[in-house]
Amino acid sequence: MTAQENRRNRWATLPVSLRAIITGIVIALIPANVWPALLLSLGVPVAATVEVIFLGLYVWWASGGGPPQRTCAARGLAFRSGPLSPWQWFWGIIAALSFAVTVHAAIVLLFRFVPFPTEAFRHGYDLSFIPSLPLKWIAVVVSATSAGICEETGFRGYMQRLIEQRHGAATAILVSSFLFMPVTS
Repeated sequence: MTAQENRRNRWATLPVSLRAIITGIVIALIPANVWPALLLSLGVPVAATVEVIFLGLYVWWASGGGPPQRTCAARGLAFRSGPLSPWQWFWGIIAALSFAVTVHAAIVLLFRFVPFPTEAFRHGYDLSFIPSLPLKWIAVVVSATSAGICEETGFRGYMQRLIEQRHGAATAILVSSFLFMPVTS
């Protein structure tokens, strides 16, 4: 038995949920951290272009394209590739709008009950190294897009899908959501 086969056999002996958690975190966080490195080393215009190309390749690979061939089907399944039915689109949009309204209402209520200094909002991320407002907007949009694609692929796809197959949707959603909070904060 070769060393590679031995590693594969040891990986296969881990519980499915543990493999799902490890894989989901790796698939989410390693690619999500490419953007900050690019931004700090290349500057916004070049970094944004490279990141868009990187994200395209990442989505292609994570959805089952490219090597290794033996994992293409599993990656496609974990990515949840495939078209959504009109019913799934409808309920997905309803869920997204409901989430946005709930979060907005919660923020409004929170600030009515708890005094929060306006100055605290101005102490966010330091973007002073970016020379202009349009470039800052590009950096923010690329940051949000990169985080959204990478984190959702890892946590909702690779992690949640495997746990869902073994333990059901409710358990999978709870586990992936519970792990999403501390890992992405």
